Amino acid sequence: MDLETCRAVADDVVYSNKNGNWKTKKVTVLGPDGKALKAGTDYDKSIHYTSDPEGETEIDPTAKLDAGTTVYVWADAKGTNYSGTAMGSYRIVARDIGKLTATPDIKLYTGKAVKLSKGDIRWKSGTKGILWWWRNLFN
Repeated sequence: MDLETCRAVADDVVYSNKNGNWKTKKVTVLGPDGKALKAGTDYDKSIHYTSDPEGETEIDPTAKLDAGTTVYVWADAKGTNYSGTAMGSYRIVARDIGKLTATPDIKLYTGKAVKLSKGDIRWKSGTKGILWWWRNLFN
């Protein structure tokens, strides 16, 4: 089976002002059925990282990439079950909003559309920078 029918997936990386800030913790290759393939058996454990979707410009391991950058990942087939290369991508994001929660105030439905304003939503996050998200959410 051709790995081009598969896809490589990785979590986005939160920007940090350090060399090598673009590295993701894990890349997984998913088969056409959505099940994970086995690294080292179905595909090579050595993943290639590029700054272009054509796979021509490899990223220096010590590079510092800006937030908003897309990193492309390439996994080459290994063994006899697969051939070719699987591709995927992930982003370097400015902030992690994955743990951000919003709780709207309870509104009574009167038969008319219910509209929320900034003051009707309470935000909770354990990270700094929540005010930036709050101020820019409705703009």
